[in-house]
Amino acid sequence: APAAAVNDLRVALWRLVKESIDQRRDACRDRIRAALRPVATDMAENPLMDDRMIVNLALLLPEGSDGALDQRLLELDREFEGRLDFRSIGPLPPYSFATVEVSLPSFEAIDRARRALCLGDTARLADVKSAYHRLVRQSHPDLSDAEDATDRQVARLTDAYKTLLRYAEALPPADDGGSPAEGGYRFDRGTVEGAILVTVRREATTGAIIEGPP
Repeated sequence: APAAAVNDLRVALWRLVKESIDQRRDACRDRIRAALRPVATDMAENPLMDDRMIVNLALLLPEGSDGALDQRLLELDREFEGRLDFRSIGPLPPYSFATVEVSLPSFEAIDRARRALCLGDTARLADVKSAYHRLVRQSHPDLSDAEDATDRQVARLTDAYKTLLRYAEALPPADDGGSPAEGGYRFDRGTVEGAILVTVRREATTGAIIEGPP
């Protein structure tokens, strides 16, 4: 019994220490982000590469502002009294921060997806989502004796849904910032083949790495 009690105390102490460390780590992370945000046009947080890291940030800096970042890192180093190790990697070209993909849609794929969801030549995004959920409910295994066929049908509906979502979300906005087609998205051949799809993918890989005991 005494050994079990001692073990319970050790576990409780470990939890208290971990909670305290996590709180200090979060406080350091919040302070660093707040200090660096004013010098960056955009900021993204990358995964930590080991347990010693506090935060791994990618910063998109205005041209010629490297000195402002260096100065801010020096100020943070003094604020934390050398307890953290601040490292800046770069500068690297802006395209390492985000990737812009430009592509032409396939009318055959869009038309096949539209017909799978029983949609007309024009539909709003809400119509696409509503049709998908309605058809998936109708294909529920409880309503069908052929489970394999149902699985294939749901997979086909899901592929169609994702195809139309990618098409709609990648279309450039209209001049007024609204939907590319007033009243909905058009899926006729002329519109689809005349469209250019633009997708921006964030791939933040540069910035400041801060590590050390919190």
